[in-house]
Amino acid sequence: MKSAQQLLELSHGKAVSLQNPPYMKLCVEKIGQGPNNLPAISVAHYGEQNGDLMRDPDVCFEVQPDGKWKPYSYRNDYTGIWQEVYVENKEPNLRLQKSLEDFCQKWDRNIIEQEYVEEFKAKNELKELIAGKVKKEIPPLTPNQSQNRGFKI
Repeated sequence: MKSAQQLLELSHGKAVSLQNPPYMKLCVEKIGQGPNNLPAISVAHYGEQNGDLMRDPDVCFEVQPDGKWKPYSYRNDYTGIWQEVYVENKEPNLRLQKSLEDFCQKWDRNIIEQEYVEEFKAKNELKELIAGKVKKEIPPLTPNQSQNRGFKI
């Protein structure tokens, strides 16, 4: 999930909750440790139904020592699906893990195409502008612009 990794890097590891209309809200956050005691990340789209937040989907990943994200759970509240790669200390369900990896590649492409990272960057720049942390250079007025400052009545 390159897009989610980028969002976490841009947020300096803080949780990201991002509205990007007309698309669903996207949330990326560190959630402690996964089933193999490695750092865990949740990536979720959220919608609403009858006033309740609905995950569509929520995929949890473990960050491997080599930096690769491996999915270990999938949940979609609209369909009532909840799948776990590791169940009750049994061997991992490698078929499910492969299926989740394939799904996440497609999902990541969608997130990239829907420009969530660009939206995050734009909102961050706006916040910094408002806080006075970023100074935009205002180009000098051209002779035409300086002459046309008044209102026409």
